[in-house]
Amino acid sequence: MGKAAKCQNCGAKVDAAASDACAQCGMPLAQGKLFAPDALPKRRDPRAGERSDQATASVGVSRRPRTGMIVVLAFGAVAAGASAYFANARVGDEGLPERVLGVEGANDVGEVVEAHARATNSVVSVPAPEPEPEPTAEFTFHGTRSGYRDAFYVNGVIENTSPIEIAKPKLVIVMLDEGGNEVGTASGYALAESLMPQEKSYISAIVSKPPAHTDLRFEVVARKASYVPKLASGLMIKPNAPVRNGGLVEMSGVVENTGPDAAKFVNVRVLSMSEDDKLLGVSSTYAGSERLESGKSARFSLNVVSTTPPAARYEYHVQARVAD
Repeated sequence: MGKAAKCQNCGAKVDAAASDACAQCGMPLAQGKLFAPDALPKRRDPRAGERSDQATASVGVSRRPRTGMIVVLAFGAVAAGASAYFANARVGDEGLPERVLGVEGANDVGEVVEAHARATNSVVSVPAPEPEPEPTAEFTFHGTRSGYRDAFYVNGVIENTSPIEIAKPKLVIVMLDEGGNEVGTASGYALAESLMPQEKSYISAIVSKPPAHTDLRFEVVARKASYVPKLASGLMIKPNAPVRNGGLVEMSGVVENTGPDAAKFVNVRVLSMSEDDKLLGVSSTYAGSERLESGKSARFSLNVVSTTPPAARYEYHVQARVAD
């Protein structure tokens, strides 16, 4: 045998000088070069990190593509296609693109989302409630009455001018100097616990130790009634004839509870009224003990200070809370 070579196709030994093809598989020598085993090039073994005795033969055609590179190229193509698809589709509530959810009849992303919302949800519109009316009240000044030393009383009536019930209104008395500058304030509350719309209540507010002033201004603070204690009903006053005693007028009488509930803190007020029905002053006391049972009565007495001008008549008011 001449120069020995190895068939690249089947690995059989071939006498290159005596034959033009492999006797084992018939591969022509013209399709590839046959090398002697000792002339084959060496390649590095990547696992051992050393030179390998394994030889790699090269044929006339190119080597096979490496599997890893094929996988990378294929994955890149798939990813690029997926990115192009999802770039034109919004993700829906289920985590899938709107196109996958089956929404039809939409030309762009905005229409897709709107169409999907119409398909799954309803929208309801209701009108906003009317704004709550502001509590308001007005004060009508009746005059002043002298008190002890420099003190004086401001008398008048407060009316609820709002369409809602208000709590016991407050009157602020502002004292002004000749230039109209504020030099002091005082305050008091109406006699009634609360006022219904257009209801009125008298007020007599004391100003103690007032600074020097030349004029008065009045401000009313009204607030919505959030809590109004339950008042007893059926309280009847039977007054005795007033008796003048010097500068005082003695007032007395009996309060009968004809209502169904026991009453507590039965308060009796005597209003001194002028001929033109303006308030001149207010005096008050309590009838009997703290509690007045239904069907029972209690006595009261008090002294009313004479006023200038003198009172033309006296007006009795009684009020009490329902006992627990």
